[in-house]
Amino acid sequence: MNYETMTDDELTDIRKSMPKYINYMTEEQIAISKAVYAEQKKRYEDNKAASYQQYNQEVESAGYKVGDRVSYFARYLLGIGGIVIKGTVAKRKKYYVKLDILWNNKKTAHLTKGWKIEAA
Repeated sequence: MNYETMTDDELTDIRKSMPKYINYMTEEQIAISKAVYAEQKKRYEDNKAASYQQYNQEVESAGYKVGDRVSYFARYLLGIGGIVIKGTVAKRKKYYVKLDILWNNKKTAHLTKGWKIEAA
């Protein structure tokens, strides 16, 4: 059966129509389940790669480059002042900020429009 031409909903319906546990499946159902899962995984990976590529293009068009020093002003909840968080732009599969200090017990943060490039 050609699963590449099926829609995502059809693939999901096939998997939902099968028994939940592999012990209750026939050999044919196991083969179909594995083939459907492989196709769903391939589509997921393709969509994720396209999403990363689009995100990276948007970041590059905004002027961020790997190695740029950036800062972010996080306001206090009471509205009086805040804290400036600094970091460096880095990239694995997609761009992110490597923080100079731990912030909320995290060493990295998402690169958003709120991050401002610091003057050299």
